[in-house]
Order: sequence, then C-alpha cells, then structure tokens
Amino acid sequence: MLKEVQRVRGQLPTKAGTNLMHKMELAGIPTSTIDNALKLRIAYRRRTLDVKYQQEDEYNSAELELTAELNQLVARLDSGFIQQNGLTFHAACLDAVLAVRTRYGNVELNFLQGYMYSMTDRCRHRYLPAPIP
Repeated sequence: MLKEVQRVRGQLPTKAGTNLMHKMELAGIPTSTIDNALKLRIAYRRRTLDVKYQQEDEYNSAELELTAELNQLVARLDSGFIQQNGLTFHAACLDAVLAVRTRYGNVELNFLQGYMYSMTDRCRHRYLPAPIP
C-alpha cells in the first residue's frame, strides 16, 4: 500500500521510468542525476496531459527540433564521430537541450529536459552507442 502511495506521488519510478533508469545507470550517470531525470520526466508527462499544452505550437515545434538535435547526436555517436562515454554524452545532450531552449524562449528548460528523458524512457534516445550486431 505504501509503495502505491509513493508511486502515485511520483516518489518511486513507475514501470515507464524503469527504462530511463536502466539506460542512465548503464551510462554511468550518478543516482542523483537519475532521480532528477525521473522527476523531470514525470513533470513533462503531466504537462502534456494538460489541454492547454495541446494548443501550444511553440512547444510542439521545440519538441520536434530537440528530437532532430538528439537524433543527430546519437547518429554521430553510433558512427564513431563522437567518442564519448555515457556521462559526457549525457552532458552533450543537455547542451543540445539548452541550445533548443535558447531558440524557443517561451519553452521552459525543465519541459525540454523532461521531453528528452521521456524520449529515453520510450527507447527513442540513449546515452551509449548502439551495440554492433
């Protein structure tokens, strides 16, 4: 019962947050950063459920721009053009988030970081190169 209350309050990762935690742990990202990422992901999710969010074109454009920026980074990581460990690649991804935030001044940084972590949780982003088959 206590775990259910904590889960509803956002104090424990839901099943959805497990992918995010696992990917960040594999990348060597500290627990405190993972905890922040989980919180930002949950806040992002709550925001996207708000009816007002559905009408905000600037937020949708910022999401698409960030998707493209992160896709570019992951492609460069996978191809070997970027030679970084998980921790430094995560920092590069946060820099990309900040760059998009600069271009979309009305979109909050926490929203864009939450979006990145949501992408990670949904297996659309990662912090390590793809395994070679």
